[in-house]
Amino acid sequence: MSKISEDFNTRNFKNFDRRHVSRYLALCYLYNNYYNVKSISEYEINFSHNFVNVFEPQTILEIIEEKKYHKKLYLKLLDTIIENSNKIQNIFNEYIKSRNIKEVHLINQCIIFLGICEGIIIKSTPLKVIINEYVQLAKEIGGQNSAKFINGVLGGIFETKLNN
Repeated sequence: MSKISEDFNTRNFKNFDRRHVSRYLALCYLYNNYYNVKSISEYEINFSHNFVNVFEPQTILEIIEEKKYHKKLYLKLLDTIIENSNKIQNIFNEYIKSRNIKEVHLINQCIIFLGICEGIIIKSTPLKVIINEYVQLAKEIGGQNSAKFINGVLGGIFETKLNN
């Protein structure tokens, strides 16, 4: 078993449900793929590279026990965000227009993109649950300020979309 496999299989995911772990893994995948680009809208550049990535769907399936995450949600998030990246970017840009996108840390962009993906395109989970899930991820990864930012942005985006 590789070091990566050991890390994933020994990580204490028992405090979270499988869907939360799937969101976490999708966030890791998204951030890992876009780490070297200026904004997520440039993601297509990275998808043309042929490199093995720890967070590629097939690699994840090989190293983490399936009972620890919700495989269907994980793959749905990845497929949907790749297929709808322009739509998601446009929704994000509409809402964030008063800020310079470079001011929004990339990990926060990734969290917001996944929230938009799940809340506006997939629509299988109540919006309040989605906001809570991504705020929790922001707390785990980015801290309290990120969590407040994610809460405000996703709440605003969902409210705007519901009113239109």
